[in-house]
Amino acid sequence: MGIIKIFRFTEETDTIVSVESTDTIEFNKNTTTKTKNAFITEVKFNPTDGVGNNQGAEQDLGDQQALGLVEDIIKITGFISQRNADSGANTFLATMKEWKNDPKINDNWELGRFGYADADDTTDDLTPVRIGANQVGLLWERIEWTTDFKGNRKMFTLYFRINRGDGS
Repeated sequence: MGIIKIFRFTEETDTIVSVESTDTIEFNKNTTTKTKNAFITEVKFNPTDGVGNNQGAEQDLGDQQALGLVEDIIKITGFISQRNADSGANTFLATMKEWKNDPKINDNWELGRFGYADADDTTDDLTPVRIGANQVGLLWERIEWTTDFKGNRKMFTLYFRINRGDGS
């Protein structure tokens, strides 16, 4: 299982490399010690194409039309270990809660500040693009938390909307 990164851009010059140490969470890192860690167990891409029924006068009622992509959601499920570690606050939890509370867009990243990179499947990677014809960003939609007290971990389900600025 390879490393998956979720990262956040703020400045117009930000790149995945420039935010590596400040605004990136690396999931599924192999560690040899029992330490705080973050894992993604499932990623589900949910693209939805619209289909319209043409019901104009004197037309077949079964006449349907493809309307194209109307919604594109990424659902990421995982957990964060050592939720109440003795060595201080869990930085994974702190970062995700900060991201949840901060603005999801800014003047530099109007379509979404977040990106996704999967070392095992780079075809799923999405790095925000702020200008030009191929603008795109991940817009943080919501996060759901479940605390597993017995397992000393916090499970999460994170939802991103792929925003291309064209209504999809």
